[in-house]
Amino acid sequence: MDLKKYKIYFFYLAFLTLTSCVTSGISVGEGYKYDENTNQTKYIVLPFGNVSIPGKWIKTRQSNISYQQFFLNKDTVEIAVALGGIKNYEFNVDGLLTGYKFVNAFYEWDSKYLAKNGLNRSIIEQDSINNFIIWRLHGMTDSANVDTYFLIGNKNTSVYNLSVFHTDKWSTIEKVKFLKTLFVNKN
Repeated sequence: MDLKKYKIYFFYLAFLTLTSCVTSGISVGEGYKYDENTNQTKYIVLPFGNVSIPGKWIKTRQSNISYQQFFLNKDTVEIAVALGGIKNYEFNVDGLLTGYKFVNAFYEWDSKYLAKNGLNRSIIEQDSINNFIIWRLHGMTDSANVDTYFLIGNKNTSVYNLSVFHTDKWSTIEKVKFLKTLFVNKN
């Protein structure tokens, strides 16, 4: 992307940031673009952060409850990305939990809720230095096979909630590596 297009793109994002509001009172701007030169899809949610997704991904639906943005690649692998603030959760409205303490509290809160229907939850990897947990939710519910890998991470005051949904196209190792790449990469 040349400098002029880059400036226009970020001017547009700044305009969205200043003109759109959510119930928390924080102005939020959202952007999404595939860059052929780097072969990455960039998803930005201002002021919370951004994620560079390797390869070309198509933006599909968005959840109005979890604020997850869903993406699909050419192999029909589905992922979700949600970026938000650490004070946007009922267990941390005062913002006292940060870093790995926040991540651990989020895992307990979210995984227990999602596992209510007889699903199994298990931690795959924990990193208290980079402030993330990768975990898996799996099992059968309502005759559906659930097998989702999540990464919950905290950078500054932003929460990264990343997911890879059931797919036979990637191994467990590939799913974990992919999630770590999305979070740990310097965006």
